[in-house]
Amino acid sequence: MKIFRMISAARCAVADRYYITRGAKGKYPMGSENYYNILVRESGPSTHNPVKVVKNLYAAYKHNANRIKRTEQMMHMFDRPSLPVRIFHRMFKK
Repeated sequence: MKIFRMISAARCAVADRYYITRGAKGKYPMGSENYYNILVRESGPSTHNPVKVVKNLYAAYKHNANRIKRTEQMMHMFDRPSLPVRIFHRMFKK
């Protein structure tokens, strides 16, 4: 696993847990309750039990790591030029 992917997933997991903790107090940072409900479904509700905190943080990390992998797979399609572009480039290359 790439180190950037791991660091980014960990950073996003901490941010998700921060939003969940603030949302549990009634302060929705993103301006919508729907975003909070989606985060709670993905990684669990706000808690102060250290064991549950670590489990929820790990669940958020796994979800964000999978999201980053899916994004990289989608962007991989655009890494290489399409077949017509490559043919055109080879035909008119000087």
